[in-house]
Amino acid sequence: MSNNAETSGNYYSKEFESETLAFRIDQHDKDLLFRIPDLVSLTAYMFSGNFSILDIGCGVGKVPSAIKHLYSRSKICGIDISQPNIEKARVLVPDVEFSQSNEMLEAFELNSFDYATCRMSFHHYSNIRKHLAAVRRILKPFGQYLIMDIIPENKEDCGIFNDVFLSGERSGNGDGHYRFYSKDEYREIAEENKYDVRFQGYSPLWVTWPKDGNYFRVISESLLQTPIEFRDKIFFKNDQNSFQFLMLLGGAILRRLD
Repeated sequence: MSNNAETSGNYYSKEFESETLAFRIDQHDKDLLFRIPDLVSLTAYMFSGNFSILDIGCGVGKVPSAIKHLYSRSKICGIDISQPNIEKARVLVPDVEFSQSNEMLEAFELNSFDYATCRMSFHHYSNIRKHLAAVRRILKPFGQYLIMDIIPENKEDCGIFNDVFLSGERSGNGDGHYRFYSKDEYREIAEENKYDVRFQGYSPLWVTWPKDGNYFRVISESLLQTPIEFRDKIFFKNDQNSFQFLMLLGGAILRRLD
């Protein structure tokens, strides 16, 4: 179990109690409903609607809930490193199977799932090659893995995002970020692990954070040190009480090759 995963599990167990975070997550539902059908094959949907999906890093069950809304006959499972999150998920989405597990998926058998999803959790994993090997093991042949995360177009912008968020981690009050990956890096990682990859379009993810915590203050100060061209690109706004910027939430669909 990685330190990053433990840190993020502890952080989000507390943050999911926050009404602000809950509201922010609710704003993402339309994005979820847009992305998931692109994962599920037309054949599987039209001829049975009965397939299996694992959501990795499920939090309190937002993605499993969206999947259940779209495909009520499918078998849906969710895992999260945080037991408090799992307990909340079981209450909020009672017709989905939830369990506590880390990102290495040891509890699942070979070829268990048609699909897997991971929303805003992939950047917390410190060994993504080992993680992708674990996902490959539990996916059926030619199964697909939808990763919804911040996916910058190029390595330069990706490096800036990583520097900014790692400054927050170094403050000692972070949420377990490890790093983001650019599209080129996804292509490289996919090829290394015997997947092909295709990308979905971007959707805007507006972030507004108060300056009353050390983590947010450090990130804000770090953003102020980035090139003006980068700040313009993310519509960075710095006022007295908060800072706001735009992150583009993308989707990478990795298909297991056999």
